[in-house]
Amino acid sequence: MAYVEFHASVPCGFLIRSDDIPEHNCAVTTDWDYPGVAMHMGWAPCCGATDGTVDCPEHGKSADDLISDAYGWIRDHEGESFPDLADYLGHYKVS
Repeated sequence: MAYVEFHASVPCGFLIRSDDIPEHNCAVTTDWDYPGVAMHMGWAPCCGATDGTVDCPEHGKSADDLISDAYGWIRDHEGESFPDLADYLGHYKVS
């Protein structure tokens, strides 16, 4: 399990922290990553026509709107633990 923490050490992003290993964390600093992180927290980008980083032609949502929606989802769920978020964390070499 892992959770998101907004922290002063990452002023333009947030940390993903492991519930089990405190030193196992990853800084997310680009908005391009927000949809992927949010999907690991249960968010769905509009429909199956986009992953949240490109426009959704089906519903006329821009990538900017989807990235903003993903960021809002992450903010709303800060501190909650998600098993799939630990999987996301596991894809990166972290310290």
